[in-house]
Parts: sequence; structure tokens; C-alpha cells
Amino acid sequence: MSSEQVQDAPKADLDDPQPPPTEPAAMAAANKKRPRLDLNALTGGGRERKRGKSMFGLLVGTLNKAKIEDKERNASEAAKKRQLIEQRLQNKLRKETDSVRRAEEAKKDKTTASRKEEDLQLKDSIIAEAAEKEWHAFHEERTLGIAEIDQLRQRVADEEARRKTEKSAEVDDVDMDAAPAPPPAPETSAGESPVDSAAGMDVDKGTHGEEQKDPVAITEPEKKEEPAPMQADDDDAVEY
Repeated sequence: MSSEQVQDAPKADLDDPQPPPTEPAAMAAANKKRPRLDLNALTGGGRERKRGKSMFGLLVGTLNKAKIEDKERNASEAAKKRQLIEQRLQNKLRKETDSVRRAEEAKKDKTTASRKEEDLQLKDSIIAEAAEKEWHAFHEERTLGIAEIDQLRQRVADEEARRKTEKSAEVDDVDMDAAPAPPPAPETSAGESPVDSAAGMDVDKGTHGEEQKDPVAITEPEKKEEPAPMQADDDDAVEY
């Protein structure tokens, strides 16, 4: 029995339809599975199958290798992209950090400048107020000092004027004391002789000479104490 006959047998069975069995025995026989024919064993396809498996394995291996290489390539490119992205992010973060730091420093400098300006203004106002108070105090002291100086100078001037007045009064008193008294008029009686009158005149001259000598003697010690007024007294005495 050849393979063609075996293959034609099922076809003949399929071409001639048979009525369905109605008997229980026939139904049980129809429900039984047909045995499968091992076509590979008949045709010798074991080597072909092995060859197909090996070729399929090579194909799968090649595909897997290509897939792995693609993954590695993608991984390397992704790593590069990720590295670039991280570098950009770091640069951006550094720039933002620097900008924030500069902004904080500028704000801090502004605050410091404002505080220093306020301190200087406060010190300026305090110093100006102190200087104004000191100037007012000095002005008052200066006014009082000038008034006191004027009073003292006025007192000195008054004292000098008083001394001059006293000195002039003393000089006048000394002059009056040093001036000789005028000689009394001679009283002649009718019974007196001319000789007596002449003798009286001589006596008067003698007394007058003594009186002239006495002021000189009196004024000599005063001349030692006050030389200028005594000179005036001597002149007056000489004139007399």
C-alpha cells in the first residue's frame, strides 16, 4: 500500500457521504478518534525540521543581537542626552543660584546703606543740636562776659576818675595851705611918731620874711612825698 493510496482513501471517504449511524454500536464506532498518520516519518522530514529549527534559532539570535545592539545604542544616546540635559540643568541651576545670591547681596547692601544713612543722619542731627545748644550757651556766656567786662572797666574808670578828683582836691588843699596870708594893714595912731611907724614897718618886714621862710620849711617834707604838686607850691611861694 503506497502513500498515494493512503492519501486517496480519506478523500474517497469524504467524497461519498454516508448516512449518519442510528444504531448505538455504529454511533460508538463513529465517535472514536481516527489515528493520525506520521507523515514526517513516512517522508523523512526530521532533518528538514532540525534544519528549520537551526535556521529559526539563528534568525532569532540575530534578531536578539540586533535588539541588544539597538538597546545599547539607544542607551548610549539616551545617556548622552541625559548627560547633556543634566549639564544644562546644572548650568541653569548655577545661573539661578548666582542670580539669587547677587540679588540677596544687593538687597543686603541696600539695607546696610539705608541703616548707615539713618545712623549718619541721626548723628548729624544730634551733633547739630549739641552745637546749637553750645552756641546758645556760648552766646549767653559771651553776652554776660561782655557786660561784666564793661562793668569792670566802668568801675575802673570810675575809680580812676575818683582818684584823679581826690588828687586834684588834695593839690588844691595843699596849695591853699602853702599860700601866705596877706599882711594886715598897719594901724597908726595920731600920737605915734614916724620913727615908730618905720620901726613897725621893719617889724612887719621881719615877720613877713619869717612867714615867707616858714612855708618853705613846711612844704619841704611834702615836696619829698609829692614832688609835682610841691613844685607848683614853690612857684606860688616864689610868686608871692
